[in-house]
Amino acid sequence: MLGLVVTPDNHFQEKDFEQPLYEGIYKVLDGYMEHVRPQLLPHPFCMLVNDEGLLRDNLNVNIIASLLYGHPIYGTVVFMKDGWNRTGERDVVGLTQDEIKGLLLHFHSLANCLQEMIIEEEGT
Repeated sequence: MLGLVVTPDNHFQEKDFEQPLYEGIYKVLDGYMEHVRPQLLPHPFCMLVNDEGLLRDNLNVNIIASLLYGHPIYGTVVFMKDGWNRTGERDVVGLTQDEIKGLLLHFHSLANCLQEMIIEEEGT
């Protein structure tokens, strides 16, 4: 199932996760995952973040994820969506190629706006 990995230094990578999902996510997040819903993305998008992100001092803030969530998020984040698995249970499911393209466009425009704000702030 496809997810979009976003690192604290704004590197974006499409990744295909195999089942069980938690094993692949654990490796990417460098820890256990917490499921959160970004306030600035429509349902059904969700973020999988490091469960101990606020407690660990070796993780950098993830600006994109923090802005979308509304609170600080530390470390690498995986964007996926809420849905139903093959057995009909609510679960985290993968993204389509079109959804990944849409998220990437949104993230790049968000990063550009942030860069412009920084440049304006430095100029004053």
